[in-house]
Amino acid sequence: MRLSKLTVSGFKSFADRTEINFSAPMVGIVGPNGCGKSNVVDAIKWVLGEQSAKQLRGGAMLDVIFNGSATRKPAGMASVTLHFENPTDSEGKRILPVDADEVAVCRRLFRDGTSEYLINKQRARLRDIRSLFYDTGIGANAYCIIEQGKVDKMLVSNPTERRNIFEEAAGISKFKAQKAEAIRKLDRTEQNLLRSRDKLEEVQKRLRSVKIQATRARNYQEYSARLRELRLEYALAEFHKLQHQLEEVSEKLTTAEAERRKVVAQLTATEDQKQAAESERQQLLSRQRELEQSRLQIESQRDQAIQRKQFAETSLKDLNEQIGRELTQQRELAERQRQVETQLEEHAAVIAELQARVDESQQRINEAQAEHRQRQHDLNEASARLEDEKAGIVNLLRRTTDLHNQISSLQMQEKNLIGHRDRLTSRADELAGELEHLLQSRDAADGKLAEVTTLIDTETERLNEQKTAAADLSDATRRLTEQLAAAKEQRSGLASRRNTLEELEKSQTGMDEAVKAVLARKASGDHFAYVHGMLAELIHADVDNAPLIEAALGAHQQALVVDRLDDLAGHNDLAESLSGRITFMALDQVAPVRYDADPAASGLTRVIDLARFEDPSVAPLLWQMLGKTLVVDNLAQARRLRRELPTGYRFITRDGQLLESDGRLTLGPAGEGTGAGLISRRSELAELERRLAELDDQIQADQTHLAQLSDRAAHVERVQQELRQAIYEASTIKVEMTSKLEQVNDSIARIEKEQPVISNEVEQIHRQLNDAAEQREKTRVDVEQLESEQELSRQRAAELESRIGELRTAAEESAEQVTAARIEAGKLTEQLTAAGKQHRQLELARDDAVRQSQQISSRLEQNRNRIGELETTRDEAAELIEQTAQRITDLTERLGEFEGELQRIDEQVTELAAAVREQRDHAEQLDTESHNHQVAQRELEVRCDGVRERASEQLNLDIAEAYAEYEARDIDWDAVETEITDLRGKIERLGTVNVDAINEQSELEQREIDLGTQLEDMDKARAELESLIAFLNDESRTRFEQTFTQIREHFAGPDGLFRKLFGGGRADLVLIPDENGNTDWLESGVEIIAKPPGKEPQSIRLLSGGERTMVAVALLMSIFRSKPSPFCVLDEVDAALDEANVDRFCHVVRSFLDLSHFIVITHHKRTMQAADLLYGITMPIRGVSKQVTVKFDQVGSGGKIAAEAMANIDLSAAPEDDDTNTPKPNAEPGEASDESPKPSNARRLAEMFDADERVEISGR
Repeated sequence: MRLSKLTVSGFKSFADRTEINFSAPMVGIVGPNGCGKSNVVDAIKWVLGEQSAKQLRGGAMLDVIFNGSATRKPAGMASVTLHFENPTDSEGKRILPVDADEVAVCRRLFRDGTSEYLINKQRARLRDIRSLFYDTGIGANAYCIIEQGKVDKMLVSNPTERRNIFEEAAGISKFKAQKAEAIRKLDRTEQNLLRSRDKLEEVQKRLRSVKIQATRARNYQEYSARLRELRLEYALAEFHKLQHQLEEVSEKLTTAEAERRKVVAQLTATEDQKQAAESERQQLLSRQRELEQSRLQIESQRDQAIQRKQFAETSLKDLNEQIGRELTQQRELAERQRQVETQLEEHAAVIAELQARVDESQQRINEAQAEHRQRQHDLNEASARLEDEKAGIVNLLRRTTDLHNQISSLQMQEKNLIGHRDRLTSRADELAGELEHLLQSRDAADGKLAEVTTLIDTETERLNEQKTAAADLSDATRRLTEQLAAAKEQRSGLASRRNTLEELEKSQTGMDEAVKAVLARKASGDHFAYVHGMLAELIHADVDNAPLIEAALGAHQQALVVDRLDDLAGHNDLAESLSGRITFMALDQVAPVRYDADPAASGLTRVIDLARFEDPSVAPLLWQMLGKTLVVDNLAQARRLRRELPTGYRFITRDGQLLESDGRLTLGPAGEGTGAGLISRRSELAELERRLAELDDQIQADQTHLAQLSDRAAHVERVQQELRQAIYEASTIKVEMTSKLEQVNDSIARIEKEQPVISNEVEQIHRQLNDAAEQREKTRVDVEQLESEQELSRQRAAELESRIGELRTAAEESAEQVTAARIEAGKLTEQLTAAGKQHRQLELARDDAVRQSQQISSRLEQNRNRIGELETTRDEAAELIEQTAQRITDLTERLGEFEGELQRIDEQVTELAAAVREQRDHAEQLDTESHNHQVAQRELEVRCDGVRERASEQLNLDIAEAYAEYEARDIDWDAVETEITDLRGKIERLGTVNVDAINEQSELEQREIDLGTQLEDMDKARAELESLIAFLNDESRTRFEQTFTQIREHFAGPDGLFRKLFGGGRADLVLIPDENGNTDWLESGVEIIAKPPGKEPQSIRLLSGGERTMVAVALLMSIFRSKPSPFCVLDEVDAALDEANVDRFCHVVRSFLDLSHFIVITHHKRTMQAADLLYGITMPIRGVSKQVTVKFDQVGSGGKIAAEAMANIDLSAAPEDDDTNTPKPNAEPGEASDESPKPSNARRLAEMFDADERVEISGR
């Protein structure tokens, strides 16, 4: 896979669509500063998904859209497309997961802020773009793009950030993304588990409460259904009675309506006759109005004709006067025209004379100009010869200067060689001393390393002891935390149950309404002060025994205990005021209880022994009720004891089965029935309060113990931290000592290898010095020959300059003659112009007089025509006045005839109106009678509607539909009313009923099942996510370890790129251990150790800019060798390198061209020379970048591009003050220019070929 081309449109300074093909293995991009080279890099980063406007050198993302220039409008959008070749591998699979030979990745951004990504013209997401290039080394922040500022950033960034480059090379970026997504899902799953468990607890709590409400709701529905049935029967009977009465009233109403219709028919006939008479009257009135209107119109026509006649006579008089005035004016204009014609003839003669003189003067000018051109031609030829001679001198000077430069260069080379020889000799002495020092340092480092290793072992053992202690504390804390959580959960459940029972107790649930009423009145102080309370409230018992006591008391639980029976005598109306029945038990009526035998002797328990009571006054009553009730195991034992013991004993089993002394047997669970649960509820409340207090004490103790454990754990953690720090510091020293020891060994080996190399270099320098001396002598001879040729050329140039001075004087004299002739011709031309101007003014005056005369003649003709029209109008108006007078007289006579006919019709209408009134009175009487029947009918209908509405409101049914199947029958309505009253009482005693509780119970039960299923699913999903995370960790760890080992070998091995680029030295890549001294292949950062030859820097920060660049290049290429990306962009990475290092840099880059292809942005000549293809970026129009293919020798200093390379670019819009200093031609391509180049462009062309940039190479 390779990057084939880049297409840019509207992105930053690339206003027009620009296509850059990357067909060569190494492509160079050059151009002056500010022309837009780095915008190419920004475009690649942007299309690969860069989201930071700062990384794109902008303030906001919209800044990447071309914002216009002095001559160009802003672009509407920015678009960048990368085209990749997408071949298949050995297994037939595509490199990129897209089934196409070419993959085009596009990103667009519009002015409104909307953006889009495209893959082969199909909409995609940013996630799709990133996943497309996973494990390829391609990305906005991957190692395939190295900018100048990122070189330092890659080296001096912290080890964790530097690790990202290695992860990208290892291809685990997608695993990290999958792991991060899995962790996010796992967190969400944990949160959902907690929420679901909380929801399940709430549902279960609510379900317990709703079950009680649902039981009451079902009773309510049963009573309501029967009540509805009785109400329906009653409503149908009432509706039947009303329907019968309604039929009788309807018959009477029908008879009255028939009589009324008969009278109305007679009234209608009479009204029709009256209407016909009135219609005839209206027709007569309409005709009368029409005649009156006609008369008025004719009178108006007569008045208008009189006005037109008067206007015509006045206008005729005015026109005759105007014609007289215009005839006089026309005669005056004719006289003026004759005078102007005479003056025109005189001026024509003057103009002819002046024109002849001007022609003679022009002839003299032409003759003087011909002589001047001849002299100027001679001068130009002499000047051209002088320029050729000067050009030859300049060429000789340049060649001489080149040879002098060669001599200086050779002298400098000899000096450098001598200096290098001296340095090598000094270096050999230094190496001998350094070798001795290194041998001593190695011995010291071995001793220090042994001490540090012993210290690490000791501290590690102590740390393991602390870890064991921390694990024990952690287990104890975990157990105590679980115990505390269980206690809190238990307390929460008990508190919830207590709150529910308190609500039931507060609402007196289970008590009869009558008992509630009496107790409420006692509490408010409204009588009943003698009431001790309800019997169930006066008894206390354990939770287990309370149901037995409730079963033994039965319905007497809700009996009210009073002191004396006489206290009730003052409340004779009590029975009528209560809504139900109440049992009162008077303490003064309790008879002593006689025991014929002691049940305890037989091992039996009395129910009274299970009860407790605080009021001793009620003890006799309770002994009377429960003293002879014995607790047995089963009914068989009860029947046996009933036969054995004296009469009067009752027997109750633990499950609530009661055998009375008279043989009555009550079956069913204990606690059921009237007042069920009153004692149990109070007993359970007391038990709950006791257990809650115990739990509060336990929770407080556990929290205190947990705090103590936390303090101990914190202490252990501090000790561990101190030990980790000590181990880390010792490990750091160990790593440093190990590294130093390796450095010492490497240095010793290096010195031993370097010493023979230095000896060979010294011998080679001696040979080079001899060659340089011979070359310098040969060059000096060539310089002397060129200086002789220069002297001859200067003599010829002096002779030409003297000849040019004579020719220039003659040319100036001829030029003065031409100027004098032109001045004389100018004066004559001015006189001729003035005469012509005066002649034209006379012609204008003549034309104006002719025009005014013609206008007067036209107006005279128009006025004569107007007089004829006015005379015709006057005669027609007189004739019309005579005609309208006769018509007005005729119309007046006809109007008199219509008056008589109207009087007859008015009398007929009056007679018919009287008949209509009489018949209408009769009809109104019949309306009254019909209305009375309708009122009666309406009253019955209203009563029926009332029955219908009540049935709809109370029974939710349409009574009319039910009545369709109704059959009348005899019913005892008194019994029905009694039953209805009884049902109402039962419903009222139920109190407030939540009917929705039935459905809610079903919903909550289903919700409980659903939540349980969800919890199982989420537990399963959590396990799967944890398994996936473990798999991703293992796979990432394996891949990273393999890749890191390979990169380390390529970078720092014996044949590593670091040694190749630096010619020796030592480097390494190490993982930073954690505080325990352990390295983690998943998390540990990467540290770079770089020691160039002869240097021992403590940090790579201390290296020079060029050395850091070389280290970065070595590391980058090591990564490439391990995991090559399809392409690599290097943006001015070689800026900090000198000539020698640039050669090494280019050599290394070209050695990787079989693995990837490189796009290099550079200003350096040697890098350009190494490129297979050069593209120039220039800015011919300010603010607009253009791309052009250039050759090596068409690039000047600072990246400036020669004019001939831009011959096919339209530069017409480029302003003179182009701040990119791009050279421009003086004429459009294809056009000739007679002028010499402008000085500014000439200087630019000269600057492109400075002496220090002359490199002989065939242009590419």
